[in-house]
Amino acid sequence: MNPYLQHVQNLLTKIERSAAAQRAEYISQLQNKIWEETENEDINNLLAPLAGDLNFYEPFEKSRDETLGYYGDEKLLQLLKEAGLQIEIYMAKGS
Repeated sequence: MNPYLQHVQNLLTKIERSAAAQRAEYISQLQNKIWEETENEDINNLLAPLAGDLNFYEPFEKSRDETLGYYGDEKLLQLLKEAGLQIEIYMAKGS
């Protein structure tokens, strides 16, 4: 497997399995990893929307303003699952 995608998948798993207090650090690492990718435009196009969407994750409901697009754990887990599936499809195509 592509080492970059393996690292991304590891971060997706860490975010999914971590407590809310730790997620911010892993999310930041994932966003930086995605935004720093310059060698493969296809991978960047695949993951850049996720990196942007993660800016709107707010783990604490009392701090979350849903009218501005902020979301909680349920949507976060959905986004992570979708990203994992997109990576699997990308890899299955042999790209």
